[in-house]
Amino acid sequence: MRSGLVSGLSVRSQGKSSLLAGGGGGVPYVASATNFDGTNDYIQRTLTSAVDGSLGTLSFWMNLNGGDGGEQFIFRINGGTSYIYRTAANKINIYLGDNGAALKVGDTGATSLTAASGWAHILASWDVSSGTTLFDWYINDVQELSGAQTVNSGLIDYDGADLTIGARQNGTLKLNACISEFYFHQNHYLDLSVVENRRKFITAGGAPVDLGPTGSLPTSSQPIIYLPNPFGTFEQNAGYDGDFTVIGALTECASAPA
Repeated sequence: MRSGLVSGLSVRSQGKSSLLAGGGGGVPYVASATNFDGTNDYIQRTLTSAVDGSLGTLSFWMNLNGGDGGEQFIFRINGGTSYIYRTAANKINIYLGDNGAALKVGDTGATSLTAASGWAHILASWDVSSGTTLFDWYINDVQELSGAQTVNSGLIDYDGADLTIGARQNGTLKLNACISEFYFHQNHYLDLSVVENRRKFITAGGAPVDLGPTGSLPTSSQPIIYLPNPFGTFEQNAGYDGDFTVIGALTECASAPA
């Protein structure tokens, strides 16, 4: 390590955390977080650039604030064919279907996530192009495949009328959690069994990684959605589609992943 650099030092402030990474010139990476209160707020957008596809990578940080034992939707595409939610059993469920709701990628994890869990990182990637059935996912850098996952080749419904974060598309089953660094790439698959690919999103010490101002660093291409901004501008999309609309009133989180 070069003299004067501090490796792995985490510094916290309200709603933010920073990581001084060895080799990073000592410039801190600051992650921000925004609170979805589970009662009156979520964000939504019609993705004008979305097309159905067979590849995808999803990454986000979540810190639940309540609602244990109840369903909470994290991400949903209108029509109900593709979504991720926290189940009533406090597990994460992934369901990615085609336009006819036929399941292409599906699994329910074993890890319980509750209000006592603290910050958790969810990372998933899939490739279900013709003749291919690749899918893997991790919570806090630990593989989460249940062994009973469903993976079928075909197109996944990405271009529904609305994409909603923090609730179902009709505003029900709202999320009671802080969210940070929400990233969705609809055109890229990463083999997550390769440690170096996971390090593009989470450090070996379990901290967030700088994905670049437009989220392009992990794959050298811009994702359709990347939401790295702090409370107040969280809904402004750094990905290649447009900004989200806030329904209700988001609030600032007291902490961020570090």
